[in-house]
Amino acid sequence: MENRSRNTDSSTRRWWRKKKYIGVLTLVPILVVVVYASVTQTFPSVTIPAAPTVTANCSTLILQTSSLVPITGTLLFGCTNCNIICVSTPAISATSGLTATPTFTLPSGYTALALVPSSSGAVDCSMTATGAIALTTGTAITFTQSLFGWSYCAQYSVPNGGATLSTFTISWT
Repeated sequence: MENRSRNTDSSTRRWWRKKKYIGVLTLVPILVVVVYASVTQTFPSVTIPAAPTVTANCSTLILQTSSLVPITGTLLFGCTNCNIICVSTPAISATSGLTATPTFTLPSGYTALALVPSSSGAVDCSMTATGAIALTTGTAITFTQSLFGWSYCAQYSVPNGGATLSTFTISWT
C-alpha cells in the first residue's frame, strides 16, 4: 500500500506540475501580446515638396524691345507686350540658389543669349547689365535673387541690308 500511495503522490505531483506548466504556457502568449502592443508606433504621412524648378510665365515669348537698331543690338523677350513703360511679366521665374541647365540652338544672326533680372519698370537689356547671366547651351547656371523674375536678352548681328531672325526654343532641366 505504501507503494500505491507513493505512486499516487508522485502522479498527483506530476499532474500539478503539468497544470502549472500549462498555466505558465497560457500566460506566455498574453505577455508577448502585451509586450508587443506596448511598443507599436505609427509613422505619420509626410509630403515631400517637389524640387524647385524654372517656371515659364508664358509659352510664347513676346519681343519687348520697341525700337530695333540696324546691324547689331539686343532684343528683350518677356511675357507682356511692353512697348511703352509698363510692369512687364518676366519670361521665367526661379528660386534663388536653384541650379538649372538651358538647352537651345541660336539661329543665324543671334550671337548671344542672357538672362536679365526683371524689375517693376524698364529692364536693362545688355549682356553686361547688373545681374545678367550669360547662357550657354548645356551649361548649368545658378540663379541669383530677382524679385520679379527673369527676362531674356538676345544679342544679334546681321548684314547691312537687314535680316529676319528665326524662331527658336529654350528648355530648362
